[in-house]
Amino acid sequence: MIKRIKQGLNDGRQEIMKNNKGFTIIEMVIVIVII
Repeated sequence: MIKRIKQGLNDGRQEIMKNNKGFTIIEMVIVIVII
């Protein structure tokens, strides 16, 4: 389950990086909070 979530977040991060670099910081914070 955790591995699946991490994979999904990594995929989302790659897509967000293409669109907005600012969003990646928010995603990183969310990932840290989840872990």
